[in-house]
Parts: sequence; structure tokens; C-alpha cells
Amino acid sequence: MKRTINTYFFNVIILTIVVFLSVLPIFAQSPPTFLFKFGTFGSGDGQFNFPFGLAVDAADRIIVTENFNNRVQIFDESGNFLSKFGSVGSGNGQFSGPRGIAVNSSSDIIVADPTFHRIQVFDSSGNFLFKFGSRCVLASGIGCVDPDGPGPLEIGDGQFFSGEIVAVNATDNIIVSDRDNSRIQVFDQSGNFLFKFGSRCVLASGIGCVDPDGSGPLQIGDGQFNFARGVAVDESGNIIISDTRNHRIQVFDPSGNFLFKFGTFGSGDGQVRFQIGVTVNNSNQIIVADAGNHRIQVFDSLGNFLYKFGNIGSNDGQFLGPRNVAVDGTGRMIITDPVNHRVQVFGSPVITAKINIKPGSDPNSINPRSKGKIPVAILTTSTADGDPIDFDATTVDPLSVEFGPGGAAEAHGKGHLEDVDGDGDSDLVLHFKTQETGIQCGDTEASFTGETFGGQPITGTDDIQTVGCNGAKAVAEVQGHDGLPEGFNLYQNYPNPFNPETEIRFGIPESNHVVLTIFDILGNEIRTLVDAQYNAGDYSIRWDAKDHNGNPVPSGVYLYQIQVGDFSQVKKMSLMR
Repeated sequence: MKRTINTYFFNVIILTIVVFLSVLPIFAQSPPTFLFKFGTFGSGDGQFNFPFGLAVDAADRIIVTENFNNRVQIFDESGNFLSKFGSVGSGNGQFSGPRGIAVNSSSDIIVADPTFHRIQVFDSSGNFLFKFGSRCVLASGIGCVDPDGPGPLEIGDGQFFSGEIVAVNATDNIIVSDRDNSRIQVFDQSGNFLFKFGSRCVLASGIGCVDPDGSGPLQIGDGQFNFARGVAVDESGNIIISDTRNHRIQVFDPSGNFLFKFGTFGSGDGQVRFQIGVTVNNSNQIIVADAGNHRIQVFDSLGNFLYKFGNIGSNDGQFLGPRNVAVDGTGRMIITDPVNHRVQVFGSPVITAKINIKPGSDPNSINPRSKGKIPVAILTTSTADGDPIDFDATTVDPLSVEFGPGGAAEAHGKGHLEDVDGDGDSDLVLHFKTQETGIQCGDTEASFTGETFGGQPITGTDDIQTVGCNGAKAVAEVQGHDGLPEGFNLYQNYPNPFNPETEIRFGIPESNHVVLTIFDILGNEIRTLVDAQYNAGDYSIRWDAKDHNGNPVPSGVYLYQIQVGDFSQVKKMSLMR
């Protein structure tokens, strides 16, 4: 790729910033906790034979490629099998050792099929859409063609020699690691070639390595690869590449210009051995599957080591050559552990903290129509005092806290510390505007969600008693002009995720027949909650996570749909037992 003088100075600036920031203190972070695993060896549904690639879609479905079963399997967020597609072969929708996988903004599933040197694209249900790519060995010219004759493209553009890992950026461009050609190729969402970058450099011997900027700040081999494998894109569109046999990670701007690198060969913190998969989490941290060291390492956005977890073995939380890692919408890390034929999930278990709504008040009376504020104390607790957990309320980030069904934020943006229960420990007192909490007449409890400053998720619930409802028996406050809703509404259930029950609210502006139905993620009807005539108003109903036979349903994602005349709306909720 041609480098302009502007690109040169841009790289100088970036490198200067990296060097400056790299000397700043790095605050320690705790590794995530093993949550659960799924999969055993075999070829049945939900079993694996060398699971390799991994992606998570917008519905938090976990999508896994299997190298030796030649298929793709789809699971819900709890690891329950949903569906599969693919078989061994060279036809459309068939595979021979599928590897990398990605999902675009339309939930299309993009699969690298390196044995046949192609990329295949499927819809969210696994139906084949199209493919692109063919074999080209750049070193010998075998199979390589000129894609546009006298046009600007070069011989081999759009072809692969084992295109192995894929990623997508914010505009759904498809980024492919052309592994054995030691380069990266970028395509539009339809598979049309856009540009490429990189060439072969074996750092250990110097074979093929060049100095990219002469007497400039870059070093010999920067921007070159020896077995380019893992690919990821960060929130700025920068492209992160796992340069596997050079034992390092390289970072490029969205146009493929080299920015910086990190990692050396070894087993120390920040060192890697034949690392493969790489991804970026919601905090723009870079997560690396350090296969040769049988562990996962996490770095900040500049490549500074933060923490690691895992070691060699087959127990929970151990790995035998982890290949790929993905992050779901809740921040959980999902990792393929191929030699153990399983997928492992890591994250921060939710801490249930003790709270006191309206400290000093018993019962905790709340008028949902009040224009005032509700004080809520998150308490510091100790097992030495007979509490179920040790928890320091001063570690809670007030800006992360949301209270009530409406998810109200702290009214003042900070809160204050006070010993509200007289145990000598500081508690965190927050205030929330009543009418923003979503608390309704008839509610008997209210909850909060939030995080500690270290990112640990927390929740808590306390009993309440609603007052000032003028004797009304409705469980939801009437809203809208003249005491009626202004239109049809299906609200987000609360709490969500939930266990063992949740509340679903809906509003109708006129008398009509209402049907409210629960479905699983595959569209199978689970239970009809409402099927009756209702007057205009706002209503709520609780679902106890049971089907129409009264049997508890498993953890997973569920859909609830309201049908009122010609009006229909669907929302998603999550049950986590």
C-alpha cells in the first residue's frame, strides 16, 4: 500500500502518543469469573468436534463453527442448542473445516471456509446467500488471476490462500485474514474487493522483512505478518491483527496504515505464544486467545497488559489451546476450547446488595404521583455482622445506578456517604425522581441495578407500599390525556433479566380485545397471558416463567407479543435462573 507524507507524520504522532501514554500508571483489574460451559465431544446437536470460530449476534445468540463436524451451531445466551447448518462438501452452504465467523448489522452470518479458500455468507437462520474468493498462492502465482484486466486491481486481489478469520466493521465491510499469503484483505458487504495490506515477514530469520519508512520511527517488519490469523475492529474502526508466528499483535488504522504493535514471544504477562483469536470488549480493551500459553490475556486499547486468566487443563476455567473469544452484550467473554470440545463463558456474577428504600421509614410508603424524590441507601454489609455477604457500598459507581422499572438515574449525579443503619460503616445514599422511577400503584417492591467502579454488576430489592392511589385497584397508573394512554404501548418488562418472575405492562387508548403471548426464541408459543376484552387504560401482568402446563421454562431469551386489533408489537426479555 502506498504511504503518503501525511500518513508518515500521522504515524509519528500516534507513536508519540502511545509512548507517552504507556508510561502512565495502569490500574489493576480483576479477571472474570468462570460462569458455565457447554458442549461435549460428539456430533449430536449441542456437541462439538473441535469448536473453533465464535461470534455473538444482536440477540446474544452464540454462533460456533466446528472444524471437524463441518457445520455451524447456534445456541442461546445460556448455551442451549437452537439450530445448526452446514455439512461436509464443496457446494454452496457446505464446508471443509470452517474456521472464523462474524455477524454483520443485518445478523447475516459470515463464515471463513479456508480449505476452499472462500468466504460464505448466510442469513440469520443459516440459509446460504452468497460466497466470494478462490485460491491464489502469491508466492508461486498458482491459481492467481487479474480480477479486472487493465484496471487498477492487481493479480490475486480478492483471492485467498487459506482465508481463515473474518471480522466486520461499523459499515459492514468484511475484513479477512488471508493467512498463508500473510496479508489482510477488506471487502464491502457484498464481497467486492476494496483494498489489502501486509506482506510476509519472518522476524526470527528476517526473511521478507523490510523497513517501512527508512530512517523514520517504524521498525523492520512493522505492518508485515507471518501467519496473520485473528482479526478484530475497535470502536474507532482500527483493525487489530494477531500476527501468530511472529508472536505479536499489530494495530492498523481503518485504511490499513500501521499504528503500533505489542507482545513478544514468551509466557510472561503481556507475552504470547502462537496466539490466535482477538476481540475488543465494550471498554475497548483488546482480548487475546493466547493458545500456546493456554490462557486469555487482556490489554488496554494501547496494548498495555491488564490481566490474564486460565491455564492448561480440562477443569472449569482451564484451556487446551483456546482459539477464539467473543464478547456479548452484557460483557461476558465466550471462549472456544477446542481440544476440550467445549465453549466456556466468563463474566462477573451479579452481586445482590442490601438496600433500604426511604431509610428510617417503615413501611416504605411511595406515592407514584409525587413530584418529589425517593432516597435509596445501598448498605455496606459484613458476614461478621450476620449479613449474607461482605459488600462495601463505597465502591458503587453512582452514575451506573438505575432504580425502578423506569430505570431512573441518580437525581444529583453523585449521592453521598452516610451511616444510615448505625453499624459504623459508610453506606451510599442516592436520590431518584419519583415520576422517573416507573413505580406504579400496586407495586410491592422496587429494585436497582448498577456496577462498582471495577465493573462488578450489582442489584438489590426492597419492599415498598404505594399510597395516594385514590383507592384504585389497578396495578398501573393511568397515563395520557384525560387519564387515558395516548396510544397503544407495550413496555419493557421489569426486572430484566429476571428470576423467578417479571412484570409486563401494556396500555390501550380504547376498549378492545387484547392478546398477550410468550414465545421462545424460535417462535414456539410458550403461554398466553392475556386473551380478553379490556377497557382503555394501562395494565400490568406478572409472568412466573412457566409454560401453559405450569412447568418452569429454562433460562434463555423469550419474546412477548401484544396483539390489539391491527396493532402488534414484540419485545425481548431474558430469564436467568
